[in-house]
Amino acid sequence: MQKLLQIIIAMMIVGYTSQAETITVTDSWINAGETKTMTADNIYVLDRFVFVEEGAELWIEPGTVIQGKPGQESNASALIIARGGKIYAEGTPDKPIIFTFEGDDPYDDTDFPMEETGLWGGLIILGNAPTNNPETVRNIEGIPENNQLGKYGGNDPMDNSGVVRYVSIRHGGSDIGEGNEINGLTMGAVGAGTTIEYVEVLYNKDDGFEWFGGNVNTRYLVSAFNGDDAFDYDEGFNGKGQFWLALQASNIGNQGGEHDGGNKPDDSQPYARPVISNVTYIGSGANSGNNKSAGLILRDNAGGKYYNSIFTGFTTWGLNIEDLENGEDSGNRLTTGDLMLKNNIWWDINGKTNPSLTDIAPDVPDTESGGKVIKGYSLQPARDYLADASNNNWITDPGLNKIDRGQNGLFNPTPTPSSAAATSKTLKLNDSFIQDVDYIGAFGLGDYWLAKWTALYYFGVTTMDISTSISNANNNNFDNNSSIIIYPNPVEKQTTLEFELTQSTNVTMDVYDATGNKLEGLVSKYMTQGNWGLTWTPNNLVSGAYFIQMTTDYGTFTQKVIVK
Repeated sequence: MQKLLQIIIAMMIVGYTSQAETITVTDSWINAGETKTMTADNIYVLDRFVFVEEGAELWIEPGTVIQGKPGQESNASALIIARGGKIYAEGTPDKPIIFTFEGDDPYDDTDFPMEETGLWGGLIILGNAPTNNPETVRNIEGIPENNQLGKYGGNDPMDNSGVVRYVSIRHGGSDIGEGNEINGLTMGAVGAGTTIEYVEVLYNKDDGFEWFGGNVNTRYLVSAFNGDDAFDYDEGFNGKGQFWLALQASNIGNQGGEHDGGNKPDDSQPYARPVISNVTYIGSGANSGNNKSAGLILRDNAGGKYYNSIFTGFTTWGLNIEDLENGEDSGNRLTTGDLMLKNNIWWDINGKTNPSLTDIAPDVPDTESGGKVIKGYSLQPARDYLADASNNNWITDPGLNKIDRGQNGLFNPTPTPSSAAATSKTLKLNDSFIQDVDYIGAFGLGDYWLAKWTALYYFGVTTMDISTSISNANNNNFDNNSSIIIYPNPVEKQTTLEFELTQSTNVTMDVYDATGNKLEGLVSKYMTQGNWGLTWTPNNLVSGAYFIQMTTDYGTFTQKVIVK
């Protein structure tokens, strides 16, 4: 597919101002049974652990910024929703709720490097749903056993901890004790009465998302550039998930999915059997140098069902299913049907653009650790499963538009119209939560749900929006080499826009604010093929980010430009 143009801009958005009042929040700020609200006109700074206790409700307005103070172990900062407490963090696409570290302007990628990790803790939600732990109730990792507010687990699969929607969690992962870096979003025994959707974790030092048992169902999750695993579940997690994106950085990241059964013994009930559909897991890339980048690992008797998904770009293996010589293991879960992988695409794995089954599921050699030899095992059962045509696992290029990790606006994981991801047979689950869609992976044609609310969008890793995705999907008249270059950017007084049209076309170019209000028209005329340039002076515009939308006969593109 050709592109008519590509606007390359650094990115920022209006909403965060230096005039906002800063409110320091300690654990005494909200107590059991209380209701408190965080409002968008303030910045809230978490000072160490802040617990939302039983009977308490924390409401967070759209557009609110919450920052965590730096610190490790007992000095680490984190927001913890205890059992019986509730959080109602309901952002919007235009006004997401953002968790970051103290002092960070979350809409400015020039104040701190985007790659910062471990600068505060994270968000922890603890519920009363079942796990397969020998003790029904236990403390979450890193919180001392004598702290009753750190406990999770129970017998209510429909337990309700509230709503987390349109939330971006950034730069977390400080050590909260016992060598445990906190995950971006930790869910301990969270029940299916809880709503979690449109949540992003960016540059967390440890995992992006981790489930410890529970039954919560989730949609539209983004785990980007995190230090360990993108999605991790154990302790008998039995929720459902759909439309998840994992994007590893070129230098960090372990598994796209690390999935464990739970604690010893491995046959503890309930087995982990989550249902996961329409995910796109993208590794560090064949030439990245990250020799830890891997796809899925299922072990310690973990089950799980992956459908209609894409696994690509991993430097080592794509699928690792533990198959021990004796005892319960994930190989047994594969045999019994507790573990399924159907209608999935595998590509660019183990350094091979067109991988073999052995590349995807290689044997694990014996290793030595602490003077002891750990016996390896064969992944032949995994290879046999993938080779079974009835399971519809395809080794083929999914046909994604563009995988790029730079802040150049090029990342676009939507499929091209004639690609395998857009045209391959999907498995219809007829499930009350899982939506039946006609594409493989997390994105369909014209369904670009990353737009506006994610840090990936704000900071220029991706600049696609819904209208762009639709126009790209239906247009075959673009040139990948065409671009609009804006300099200087950020803009202080005046900037120059240069672009190339590979064909003559009608062109309109307009400036919008962050709420979608048109502020100014820059171009509205028929323009011939060739190189063009114009100047723009942002008169009377306050500092922040604005959108430049360019529409041609071949598509519409919406991008952002910073105004100082």
